[in-house]
Amino acid sequence: MLKPLSFWSFEIAIALISIVFTYYIFSFYYKNSKNMKSQFLSKLALFSGIFFVQTIFTAISSIFLSMKYNETVAIPMLIISSLELIGFVVLFKLVRY
Repeated sequence: MLKPLSFWSFEIAIALISIVFTYYIFSFYYKNSKNMKSQFLSKLALFSGIFFVQTIFTAISSIFLSMKYNETVAIPMLIISSLELIGFVVLFKLVRY
């Protein structure tokens, strides 16, 4: 089971936060592609939808990995998820303005 403040719990929390950001980005592009009927926005919606699914998969796989592996696996996963989250936050800020 997860310890309250383990690397795995931080990694899973970051993955869940990433899901929120990618959902917002996906819904933004999806709504705009429907309103403007633009092929470019449709492709951006597809692209962000793939990121959304990938982020869900990352969160689920992190939960299962945390049950089997120790902190030595969690630390690289935490770094990767943190960089991913930073990228999504930057994209989120660009989408909002």
